[in-house]
Parts: sequence; C-alpha cells; structure tokens
Amino acid sequence: MDGTRYNERNNIPSILIYSKLVIGCENIGQREAKLMAYAPLTLAMVRIFSIFFVVFWIQPVFAGGLPSLVVWAEDFKPFGYRKNNEITGFSTDLVRGLIEESGIEVSQWYLAPWPRAYFEARTTPNSLLYSIVRKSDREEYFHWIGPISPRRIFLVKLRSRVDIQADSMNQKKDLIVGVKRGSVAEESLISRKIKTIGVINEYSQFRMLLQGRTDLTAISDYSLYFNAKETGVSLDTFEVIEIIDESMDYYIALNRETDMQIVAALQTTFSKMLVSGRLMDIRVKWFGQLSKSERNIQ
Repeated sequence: MDGTRYNERNNIPSILIYSKLVIGCENIGQREAKLMAYAPLTLAMVRIFSIFFVVFWIQPVFAGGLPSLVVWAEDFKPFGYRKNNEITGFSTDLVRGLIEESGIEVSQWYLAPWPRAYFEARTTPNSLLYSIVRKSDREEYFHWIGPISPRRIFLVKLRSRVDIQADSMNQKKDLIVGVKRGSVAEESLISRKIKTIGVINEYSQFRMLLQGRTDLTAISDYSLYFNAKETGVSLDTFEVIEIIDESMDYYIALNRETDMQIVAALQTTFSKMLVSGRLMDIRVKWFGQLSKSERNIQ
C-alpha cells in the first residue's frame, strides 16, 4: 500500500529555525546598514548568504523524513482476512482509513496467523498490529489506539450434541475445545486445565466444530456470526454453553519503538474518526445494525 509521508515532518522545525535566522539576519542587516551606508553590494551578499545557509544547510537535517510502517494483520475473520487475493475486513478498512488520513507511508502489509503477527509487531520498530486484545502483560511492548471493537468469547457446541451441557466442562475433562493458538482465550482455558487444540484462526475452529473434530470451540461472537453467515450455516446449529470472557476490547497496537510523530498522528486521526462518525460508518458497513442481542446464540 502506497501513501504519502507525514505532512508535518519538515515544516514546523524548518519554519522555526528559518524565522530565527531571518530575525538574526535582519539585525545584522540593520547594523551593517549603519556601518556600511555606501556598501549596498556587501549587505546584499550577507542576505544572499543567509538564504543559502537556510536552504542548503538546514534542510538536509530533515530530508530523511519519517520511516515507513510495516502493518501486520491477524488472520481473523471478519476483522482481517484475505478475499480475492486482497486483505480486507472491518479492522483493515479502519486501519487503511487511519493511515491514509494521517499521511503515513506503508512499506509492507502482511496477513499472518496470530503468533507470527504478534511476534513480528512486538519485536520490530515501526510496526503496526491489528486486532489485538489490550492486557497488562502487553503494555510494555506497544502504544495503543482504540478500543476499536468490543469483544466476547463464547464456548460453543453443536446443538445436536445433547451429551454436552452447561456443567459438562466440570464433569467431563476429556472434552476437546478448539481455540486460536496463542490467544487470550487459550490462556484462559489452559489455566482451567481444559483440553485444547490450538489452530491458526477462528474459521478453522468453526470448520473443525462442524466436522466433529472438536467437542466445543472458543470463538468470538462476531466471528461465529460472520462465518455462519458466509457459509450458509444457520445459527440454530450452535448453542452457547458459556461466555468465557467479555471484559476486554480489541485495539490497534504500535511497536513501542515506533516514531512518536507517527504514533501521535494516528492517535489524533482515530479521535477525529470517532467524533466524526467515520468509525461507526465502517462498523455499519461490516456489521450493519447488528446489536449485541442479535449476536447472541441461545
């Protein structure tokens, strides 16, 4: 994705320095005019030298501009995924809008499974990652933009599995739960000593549950709704036996060593998009007027 560099990378510093130099040169000019009333050519040379100094000596200091961003999108339908060989999704549209309106240049835009996307963004300066849950043990690695979306994780079974009830997780330790590898949901299930199978994305979880390869799946409400809609599977096929978590939201994250002008520009643009209603427009485009109650599966 191409873009333009951050507009203010040069202007403010150059203007400030130029103003100081011009004021200084004017003072010099006044003194020279008194002492050299009959030497206008010399005074003109002083002014020409001052302009030469500003244009050819000061400007190269800022000529490098800002670094470009590397963007990492988690493979997470409907927030970020590939369709017709393009990266798309709710969060993708939001991030594209942020970057374009901020005038930031992007060198690469990747879609990857969560473990790789998280590792690359956490360890590489000037990297952006979406969509990520904000939690205390990640604070030291990132600057944050958001929240961009609420988050609820369901523990879901096929309705036809009458042998699995709400209290089955306490009674049957041999039940296998599909969950996204490296996710907060996986951490939660493992801490409860629940048997899990880690997979690369929530679509894979969705398919594995339908195929009977897992007994349950830990999946976000948006992802369950979106995958069912795209594949033509009725939501009545599924039954929620537990809400694992709804205490955290999704964010955009920037590596802690990202240039602060980039961070400030994106955070400012996000605030503007929030106030103007642009964020809501993108949400409606992807989710319609889908309310929390409509995303419930009984």
